[in-house]
Amino acid sequence: MISLTSILLIITIVANLILGSVVLFQAKRRKSSYAFSFLTATISFWAVTLLLFGFTKNEDIALSLSKGAYFAGGLIGVFLLNFSFLFNSEKIDRKNILFLYLYNILSLIFFSISVYFGLVISNVAYIGPESRLLLEFGPLYSFYLLFTSFSMFFSLYFLIKKGFQTKDLGVKAQIKYVFI
Repeated sequence: MISLTSILLIITIVANLILGSVVLFQAKRRKSSYAFSFLTATISFWAVTLLLFGFTKNEDIALSLSKGAYFAGGLIGVFLLNFSFLFNSEKIDRKNILFLYLYNILSLIFFSISVYFGLVISNVAYIGPESRLLLEFGPLYSFYLLFTSFSMFFSLYFLIKKGFQTKDLGVKAQIKYVFI
């Protein structure tokens, strides 16, 4: 039987893939469209790993899926930060471009190394009579949380700041939609 969580994850996957595709094909030339499409695709990948994680009974597959979920979760913050910089402003200054490139490269390296080598999620095990899955966190898990939280916080800060600065009601509505 499919649980409510599984249904919500399936809706998340489909909705994000459709939304990202529509935005990308409506405005192919806009950098913000690409950033938003990467964001929605990453959210879909994250939801797929969580959905499959809920159905697996194999510890090795569960470990791979949990690592994939944490990798995608970290990238969601990175792509949200990229989107918040590019939203409603296709031109950004060189200092911000340099920051984004450096941040993207360092994030990708950090998430790849820490997830692959088990520094965020080190192991999974089934415990108890109900065979509940328990994740064992690695030594960089706290840093991972801080790093991802930083991305999310500043993304939301930049979007809120743009919302207050603009007089365009359409832009304000789009920002509200992003938060929903």
